[in-house]
Amino acid sequence: MRADSIQQPLHNQALPGLYIHAPFCRAKCAYCDFYSVADLSLLGAWMDALEREMALYAGESGWQTGFDTLYLGGGTPSILEAGQIEKIIALAFEHFAFADDAVVYAEANPCSADLEKLSAMRRAGVTRLHMGVQSFDENNLRFLGRSHTADQARQSLNAARQAGFSFLGADLIFGLPGQTQKAWQADLEQMLSYKPEHLSCYLLSYEKNTPLWKRLAKGVFAPLSQARAASLFAFTHDFLTRSGYIHYEISNYAPSKELVSRHNTKYWNRAPYLGLGPGAHSFYKERRWWNLADIKGYIAALKKGKKPVAGSENLSVEQRALEEIYLSLRQSTGLELADLEPILNFDCQKAWEIALQTLEAKGFVSRPKGRVVLTPLGMARLDSIAGMLIQNLPL
Repeated sequence: MRADSIQQPLHNQALPGLYIHAPFCRAKCAYCDFYSVADLSLLGAWMDALEREMALYAGESGWQTGFDTLYLGGGTPSILEAGQIEKIIALAFEHFAFADDAVVYAEANPCSADLEKLSAMRRAGVTRLHMGVQSFDENNLRFLGRSHTADQARQSLNAARQAGFSFLGADLIFGLPGQTQKAWQADLEQMLSYKPEHLSCYLLSYEKNTPLWKRLAKGVFAPLSQARAASLFAFTHDFLTRSGYIHYEISNYAPSKELVSRHNTKYWNRAPYLGLGPGAHSFYKERRWWNLADIKGYIAALKKGKKPVAGSENLSVEQRALEEIYLSLRQSTGLELADLEPILNFDCQKAWEIALQTLEAKGFVSRPKGRVVLTPLGMARLDSIAGMLIQNLPL
């Protein structure tokens, strides 16, 4: 971690966040397991259904405090027409209250994000743009099943600045089969030439039933070894922190505390959020629910005046503890033991002392003022470390 890495809560989580899922893509990326469809003929009906869903939630007491983030994700929000994006944002502000300093995020893909579209998104009220670049290497883009080229990515990043975005975020993926440190460094260096205000670097994962997972299961390619992936993770941390970025969450970097993702920190800190659209998830007072991941079923339910909820759960003490541990350890703020002990009515400090001493000696954790914070070496081993701590709890 940098000396000025964030050791305190990232943002006041008193207000919830609003997420809207735009479930449309030109084509499905080979690694993606988020819900999306390619049939744009359903776009108008989805817009109507989305407005009905907003109206159903607008009067509920849980959301009367208002929101301080609006996140338009997907899918590919930039595939929508500029007027449709403007209407969605306007409808959200019409149905719900928002804080004066609320920020509006939108995701974009290079193949649908030219200067005209991005300028219109900026005028519509989008303040923070996140571009799904993933790589500047043509072979990588083909392997991932991306529908844009490296040149399109460069053009879109330049267009975002020309459109007036002072906050530009971007996504990159690393850990592809056979990827070398030199090749990954080339992607990072090219991205930093655009001086992004936020950077997400995701280690490639093979989600079940995705095209990449199926190809891997058939032995079409060999994945990068865990040791090589961990090495690239450590290199990413060192390279970006030397370049002036704070590594504030396992996959996320920002130049300052003010530029961290205000919306995504709500997920990691178990703050309330409302998700609208097919497949979207919501969380409020230890209850989680999720929408139908089926656009036709979503539209049909809302035509009948029903919420398109597919399922829900009230989190048990065990689930709350597991989430607190795992989500907190993802962040540079770490796990505050005082937050966990009331959930379990259990002295975690005492139960974990031997394990924490061992992890500390190996350089995997630090323990500033009652917190357990993963070092970069520890972050690369998040799952095993969290599992070790969980084993020593009365669950």
